[in-house]
Amino acid sequence: MNLELSELFGGFDTLAGKSKTLTVSGGFTKNNKHVEHNVVIGDITKNFVKNKMIEWDTFKSTYYNNGKLDQKHYANFLNTMNDIFPLPIYTTNENELLFLVSNIYKAKPIEIVNALMKSVNIFISLKSAIRHLFMIYKVYIEKIVEIYINLRNQYIDKFKLSKTNETNDFNELSTRWNIIDAENSVDTSSPILFFNFHPSTIKFEKSIPKFIWGIKSSDSKHTNVNNAVTDFLNAVKKNKFEYVGYCPHAAIQRFKLLLKFPIRKLIDLIKIIDCDNKYLDINNSCNKITKKIMALHPKVSMINDAIKPNIKIKHMRVNDIQKFPKGTKIPQKIKCYEQYVNAFIQLYKDLIPHLIKKEKLINNLSIDVNLIAEDLQTMYNSF
Repeated sequence: MNLELSELFGGFDTLAGKSKTLTVSGGFTKNNKHVEHNVVIGDITKNFVKNKMIEWDTFKSTYYNNGKLDQKHYANFLNTMNDIFPLPIYTTNENELLFLVSNIYKAKPIEIVNALMKSVNIFISLKSAIRHLFMIYKVYIEKIVEIYINLRNQYIDKFKLSKTNETNDFNELSTRWNIIDAENSVDTSSPILFFNFHPSTIKFEKSIPKFIWGIKSSDSKHTNVNNAVTDFLNAVKKNKFEYVGYCPHAAIQRFKLLLKFPIRKLIDLIKIIDCDNKYLDINNSCNKITKKIMALHPKVSMINDAIKPNIKIKHMRVNDIQKFPKGTKIPQKIKCYEQYVNAFIQLYKDLIPHLIKKEKLINNLSIDVNLIAEDLQTMYNSF
């Protein structure tokens, strides 16, 4: 790296801060065991710009002679342009490349910033953290459901209600749903939730079982249980809760859908049916997690406000053309592209402090989301 690059990025090291480790989800095993691994986050923006500048520096040192590019290297030159510019597509069509580059450069600063954020994939750490939290919260719901199903079985045995009530074998049903999932290539991240709260657009065969939630009894002392069951199932309908799984292209939206599960109503039901008071602290634990999730909202707002729409940059003077006139020689085309390369590299230098600031906020939020997932995991492991 030349002296200019070393000085430039050495100055940005203090802005970027230290790299951090994030726990991310690696999916589930056949036995529904959650797999996790750690990744290092940070410096995406700095490395993105650094790589652009090094790419151009390397190309010039390899193919340029006395400050000029031989026409025989023009094809390689066009390929390198795709690496230097933040293009939405890859193209070596001369006029298409010029059209894209000129329009991006003339865009408003905030639009250029948004284009760069997509190129840098600046939200990757947050998406990974949300996916991890989604999977942990999904397991949390499954654990709460399992607690209720087992308590319901104990309740039926305790009050000798087996003649009018069928128990649920949680493990047997889970195994059966996993088999159906595999045989039909459903590939859902939660057979337990999917087969009990499937999307309304999907129709199941009647042979596919579901959990039995209520208690049948003519004895009024069991009325409060059934009332709580009704409240829970009504809340599922009112919230329009359906388990549609996770999607990386709609990470936050899918997590919000998961939060629609009426976990408090199910916990209220557990409190009523828990005759031996095994799960007295389950409600307090839920409240703590809910508060932590709600506390993320202002931090998300800080990220949205990190780069103001009125950000100012000074554009360099370039040839304002979107198409090469007929008969334009290759050396003239090279000169035109070179102007844009220098202009964009200066643009990267001007914008990198703002992008680093935003990346730092995103990474800090990702760590906060990770900590919530860790707390949630510790909580349900204690059940």
